[in-house]
Amino acid sequence: MGGIAAQQGKLREAEGLFQRAVQYGAEAAGPAAATPVSGVIHGWLMWLHYQRNEIAVAQAHLDQVLQAAGQMGVPETMARAYLYQARLAQTRGELDAADAWYARVEELARAQPIQGLVEAEWVAFRAQHHLLRGDAASAAALLETHGLRVDDLTQRPKGWLRPRLTGYVPLARVLAAQGANQRADALLERICLVAEAIPDAEVLLQALALHAVVAGALHKNEGRGLPYLERALDLAALEGFARPILDTGSALTKPLRQAIMQGIQPALAQKLLADLAGEERRRAVRGQTFEVLGDLKGLVEPLTDRERQVLRLLAAGLTSNQVAEELVISVATARSYIKSLYGKLDAHSREEAIERGCESGLL
Repeated sequence: MGGIAAQQGKLREAEGLFQRAVQYGAEAAGPAAATPVSGVIHGWLMWLHYQRNEIAVAQAHLDQVLQAAGQMGVPETMARAYLYQARLAQTRGELDAADAWYARVEELARAQPIQGLVEAEWVAFRAQHHLLRGDAASAAALLETHGLRVDDLTQRPKGWLRPRLTGYVPLARVLAAQGANQRADALLERICLVAEAIPDAEVLLQALALHAVVAGALHKNEGRGLPYLERALDLAALEGFARPILDTGSALTKPLRQAIMQGIQPALAQKLLADLAGEERRRAVRGQTFEVLGDLKGLVEPLTDRERQVLRLLAAGLTSNQVAEELVISVATARSYIKSLYGKLDAHSREEAIERGCESGLL
C-alpha cells in the first residue's frame, strides 16, 4: 500500500503507511531484526526522503538496506542497494565514489546478469552519471545499447515501459545536449503523458522540470517553458518533492527566478534555487563537470578548467573575495580569472558572463 501511494506521488500517505509497517515489525519481531521485509521498508523510506532532498536521512535508511541485503546475500538485492548508494553519492557531488559503487554493481552482474527493474534503474542512473561527467556520447551509447529509443513511447505497451520509463528522461537530456531540442521537446511531452498514466510521480516531475528548460531553449524564450515548471512546482509543493526538479541542474536557475517573480510557488522555488546554488558550489570546488544542455558554439577561445570553476561560483552568487576563499587562491588571482573569462565570453558584467555561460552550455 505504501509503495502504491509513493508511486502515485502521495508521499505523506506513503510515509504514514511505512511508519505503520516499521511499528508493526518492531512489535512482532523486535526493532533489531533485519529481514527482507525490513529491507524493503527502509528502501522505500530512503526513496521517500531522497525525493524530499533529505539526503542524510535517506543515507541512514540506505545503511539499513545494505545491512539487510548483506545478511540475505541475494545478488539482485545487493545490486539495487549499490545502485542507490551510487545515486546518493551523485547527489552529493561525489562522482568518483559513485563510479566505485557502479563498479560493484557491474561486478555482481558479471556473476549473475541483472534484469527487470534493477537493470532499468542501472541504465538510467548510469546514463545520468555520464551526463554529470559531461559525457553525453557515453550516455547516448548506453541508452542505445539497452534499446531505449525516441519512438518507444508511442510503440511499446505500457507494461514494457513501466520499469524502463525512468531511462527516457536521460535520453531527452542527451538530445538536448546534442542540440536536438525539438526532438527532446516531443519526447518530454510523451514522457509526461505516460508517467501520468502509469503513474510515476518521480519521472513526471523530472520530465516537467526538464521540459521547462528545453521549451525555453527551443523557442528562444524562457517564458515558454514556465507552464511546465508551474505544473511541476504545484505538484511538488503538495507532497514536498524536491529532488526530481533539482536533477535538472543549474539550467533551471533562470526559470525558477521567473517563477518567483510571477508568484508561482515562491517559497518552494526560492528553496530550490538555494539548493541548486549549494550543489553548484560543492561541485565547483571539486572541479567536477556539470551536465551540458547545449553546445559551446560562439565561444572563440575555450575556458580553462579553473575559469569554468570561477564562472560557476559567480553564477552561485559568490563575490570575488568568496571565490578566492573557496578556491584557496589570492583575491588578485581570482580577479584575474574573472577578467580572463569575461574577455573570452565577451561579457562586461557578472550578469552577462552568466548569461553567456548558460547560452554556451557552460552552466
